[in-house]
Amino acid sequence: MSEAKTQFQESAARPAIDESRALVERLHTGLTQHALYGIATRNASTTLREELGQIFDLSAHPRIGDLLDKLHELGEGQARHSLLTRSEAQSVEKDLYNLHSHVEQLTHDIYTDVLTGVYNRRYYQQTIEQLIDRGEKFSLLAFDIDHFKNVNDKYGHTAGDRVLQIFAKDLETNVAQGDIVVRIGGEEFCAIIFDADAKQAAHVAERLRETVEARPAREGAPNITVSIGVAQYIPGEDPKAFYERADTALYAAKAEGRNRVKIAADIPMAQAAAKPVVNKGPGL
Repeated sequence: MSEAKTQFQESAARPAIDESRALVERLHTGLTQHALYGIATRNASTTLREELGQIFDLSAHPRIGDLLDKLHELGEGQARHSLLTRSEAQSVEKDLYNLHSHVEQLTHDIYTDVLTGVYNRRYYQQTIEQLIDRGEKFSLLAFDIDHFKNVNDKYGHTAGDRVLQIFAKDLETNVAQGDIVVRIGGEEFCAIIFDADAKQAAHVAERLRETVEARPAREGAPNITVSIGVAQYIPGEDPKAFYERADTALYAAKAEGRNRVKIAADIPMAQAAAKPVVNKGPGL
C-alpha cells in the first residue's frame, strides 16, 4: 500500500474528530496516572464541545451534551481543590468511555451511506480537500448504473435497493485497499483511486466494469452493467471542475452505448462542451 493510502486511512479524513479522540485519550491517561486536575477537566470539556460542535448538531444529541456538561461541572468544582479523588476519576473515566462511544457512532453515521454502507458525499468532500491540500496524486472514477430506472420499474424498488447494495459491495471488494468508494446519490457512485494517473485508474475501472457485467442475477437483483468516467486530478484544479471532468467522461461513456470506460483527457473539447448536466456532483 502506498504511503498516501496509509496516511489517509489513519487520518480517515476527520481532523476535528481525530483531535477530539486525542483529547479524550489524554484525559484518560491523566486519570490513569492520577494526575488530572479539575481545571484540565473543565478546559477539556470546553474544547471537546467546540470541536464536536463543528461536526455534529449537539442540540440533536443531548446525551453528548449531558456528558460534556457533567465533565465541565466536575472540573469547575475540582479546579478550586486538587487532584480528583479515586471515585471521581472513575466517574469521569466512565463518562469519557460513553462519550467516545457516542462520537464513534455519530462519526460512522455522518460519513456513511445508510443503504449501501459505503462512504457518502460528505466524506468525499473532506477527502478531496485533504488530498488537494497535501498535493497528492489521485484519480476519480465516476459510476452510473445503466438503465437503473428500468430496474426499479420492472423489478420494484426493493430489487433496486438490492442492486445498489451488491454494486457497492463489488466496488469495495475490487478496488485496492485504501481506495475510497462513495455513493453520491441514487445510482451514482464514485471511487477515489490513490497514487494513480488516468490510465492506471482506467485499468481499475475496466476491471470493475467487467466484474459488474459478469455478476449473474441473484438474491432478487437482476444483472446490470455500468458506465464509468475517469479523470486524474490536475494540481491547482478546482474540485468542482475536477468532478465535472469525470462526469463528462461518464456522460461520453453513456452516449457511446453504455457499459464502457471513458477517460476525460481522451474526450474532444467540442464533445465535452456539448455535455448536458447529468450530475452536479457532491456539494456542487
